[in-house]
Amino acid sequence: MADAVALAMVEALPATAPAVGWSTYGVLNGTWAGSAVSTDGTNIYVSHGYVGGSTTPTNGQRIIPPGGGTSVSGVVAPVARGGVAGAWCNGKHYAIGGSNSSGQVQAVIEAYTPAGAGGASGVWSTMSSGFIGASYMAAAVIGTNVYFAGGQAGGVNDAVRNFYRYDTTANAVTGLAQMPAARTQGAMVAVGAKLYYLGGLDSGGGGTNTVYVFDTAAGTWTTAASGPDSNVFAGAATVIGATAYVVNSGGILYRSCLLYTSDAADDTPCV
Repeated sequence: MADAVALAMVEALPATAPAVGWSTYGVLNGTWAGSAVSTDGTNIYVSHGYVGGSTTPTNGQRIIPPGGGTSVSGVVAPVARGGVAGAWCNGKHYAIGGSNSSGQVQAVIEAYTPAGAGGASGVWSTMSSGFIGASYMAAAVIGTNVYFAGGQAGGVNDAVRNFYRYDTTANAVTGLAQMPAARTQGAMVAVGAKLYYLGGLDSGGGGTNTVYVFDTAAGTWTTAASGPDSNVFAGAATVIGATAYVVNSGGILYRSCLLYTSDAADDTPCV
């Protein structure tokens, strides 16, 4: 998932880094798609997915070191999966959901705890399940919780509305209010106490530009201003301050200030 890797690289940069143009930051050992990607702000972790155009998922891992350059091989994960959601939370790289080599969706959360120089020596653990399996879900982090939403139960025409919170401290999954509509292969970012699910594909497999906002305090979803086109949010996204940087399926980078709240105390100025 090259777009997701690119956005993880943005997350690894200082907040004051200028966002002017594209440049090569790190090199994987081939093309990776449908992978779990996260960063601790220093290393970038890429695990699972489909490598080199293969339709068989991998349980491999690559780690891009500080400053970029050539990635190093990480520790093999317990289960090979593709279409996996990734998140960094509470000192661990999480890989959530996905499909196995038989194409069956998985209700699996695996966590990688780095150790040693460069994060290349560490251990994988299989965590709680407690959710309905799906691939190509979107994930975002608030505090010690990983939220994951949407995804597909089979092909792109099987998008779902499911939404969950994974408490990394308690190792427990809780089902939350479903999304307003079924979405898969979208992106989700967090700003303050709100989560923004950006576009993705609908239940008919068509691209969307919708933005759904979940208020974790109120426990409710609302609909925000739509994106500029229906392909914008079928890629990956990250946030610096309150500005979302979104890569669409065509490789175009957009940014948007996320100030969808009437509570001035909850607003974070865009950078």
